[in-house]
Amino acid sequence: SINDLPRRERDELARLRVEREALEARTRRVDEARGHGCYRRCVACLRPFQVAIGVGFLVMSLFLLTALTITSVDKALHSLGWHYGYALARPHVTNPLDWLLVRCSAVFPVDVVFFALTILYLFLCTLAGLERLGVRFFGVHLWKVRAGGTRPQALLFMCIILVFVTLSLEVVMMSLAPQYMAFGTQRYTDAAGVEHACSTQGKEASGCVQTRIAYFFNALFYRVNFFGALFYFANWAFAGCTLLFALYAVFCTKRRQAVDNPDSSDDDDDQVYRALARDRETRRAARRADQQAASGGARSSLDA
Repeated sequence: SINDLPRRERDELARLRVEREALEARTRRVDEARGHGCYRRCVACLRPFQVAIGVGFLVMSLFLLTALTITSVDKALHSLGWHYGYALARPHVTNPLDWLLVRCSAVFPVDVVFFALTILYLFLCTLAGLERLGVRFFGVHLWKVRAGGTRPQALLFMCIILVFVTLSLEVVMMSLAPQYMAFGTQRYTDAAGVEHACSTQGKEASGCVQTRIAYFFNALFYRVNFFGALFYFANWAFAGCTLLFALYAVFCTKRRQAVDNPDSSDDDDDQVYRALARDRETRRAARRADQQAASGGARSSLDA
């Protein structure tokens, strides 16, 4: 048996076992890469444009964050207050995303395409976050998400999360583009003959027709102000957390990964490090067994 071998041979056997597990892990990664050949080729073709694509995504994220912050500031300055759920009768501060969508709506279907791209970008950001962080429950890590290696339980939880995210995107767009989501390009003329964008304020604007989603949320915020206030403060919390986590990702994440474990990016590497830990425990147990055997032999010789 293994216990009958000398300590040096047992250590060598444990080391070879760890190397075998590491080689098997690398082989699995190579097989997975070959299994997704078309995807890998597309990624390889886009590799020279990786920096440009990353800068474009960063600009898009800052653009959306700016739109959300401007709407929150507008609500803080010009909304109807806590008693009406911080409902905004009409935008007073120019929102870049809202302005762009309203101007693009004059040329159909440019606004629809840009709106769909915005929704798609937020959806892809959610998928990227799930792939990077895995499936978690109140901060507790449950499963990892990776191509060809995701468990069925993780897929089920992912579907539930994506359903809620899809529903929440409608609410988020009410803050990103309030005028476009409520009235679009509708305008009215006052008594002086001056055109204004439609709003829920003023008798002249009574002919304007709100979208169903805007009517639902405005009625909800008017009647149940708690939800409107919760939504208002949640937007501020989201904007603040986005900035904080962005700074953390830029200055702390890479340094921490380099210090902790530069190669622990997937399950295979985790298995290698667990194997190394088992190897250390095996060596310690073998040393303790040798020490106990040596002490037992010394005692028997003294007794004799």
